[in-house]
Amino acid sequence: MRLKYHLAWRTNSKGKTYEDRYLLPLGVLPERLEASATEAEECALQAKVDALTARGLLFAVVDGVGGAPLGMAAAQKTVDTLRGLYVRPEFEPGAGIPTAREVLGRVYQANEAVFGWGPMDGDDGVAVTDGALRPKGAACMTVACLSPAGNVTLFQAGDTAAFVHRKRKGTLEHYTGEADAAGRSVRSYIGLGPGLRVDTFPVHGLVRDDLLALVTDGVFPKGLSSQEAVRQVLAESEGDVKAASRQLVERSRARGSVDDIIALVLCVA
Repeated sequence: MRLKYHLAWRTNSKGKTYEDRYLLPLGVLPERLEASATEAEECALQAKVDALTARGLLFAVVDGVGGAPLGMAAAQKTVDTLRGLYVRPEFEPGAGIPTAREVLGRVYQANEAVFGWGPMDGDDGVAVTDGALRPKGAACMTVACLSPAGNVTLFQAGDTAAFVHRKRKGTLEHYTGEADAAGRSVRSYIGLGPGLRVDTFPVHGLVRDDLLALVTDGVFPKGLSSQEAVRQVLAESEGDVKAASRQLVERSRARGSVDDIIALVLCVA
């Protein structure tokens, strides 16, 4: 599956540290490829892109929970743990594709590490979610795993979300682990410990010009409060991932979101 993608973000308007994080498996390689000065450089960079793509690709947006003093650190730990799938020495081009089980294993590994940081000072004995203590670190995440065969699986914990816009049908699909928790406390997050439940959603039948958007709650529902508002942005972009990601961010801020904002949009090319 060939993809185009673009990420846009904006820090909160409350003067706090930006706590959202993201994972782009190819990093700056596509940009470097477009700017390559020689044919040899272009071939070398393309080989790196092809090798990574042959392993399967992970994209993620991770929201450090502001109520936890180590929310940003929890988000970064989640991204770093997932990125570890791309530095394993046994991976060779065309082999060692990350399976759903391996991705989930990395998510739970991050959860265990963040949970190990302990509860917030003064919170000993205060149960907040399924008997868990209020943690020092907490992060919500949406991860998209794309196999070389074009299969897509979403992994969710918390109130981040994914949207799939089917251009030919004009329809929008919404995926989130917090579908019925709008405006209430996040119930599942990295750092929860043994109570963590990661929701897994297969996405079937993506075709050319379909869009997949991964967003934090600064976009939905704190900015764009309805799925129709998200659909309009994605439909109006006409497959332009840069325009789509930027409009998701800009309209969210214009409609009152004061939170950290991040939007990652992928298009099937």
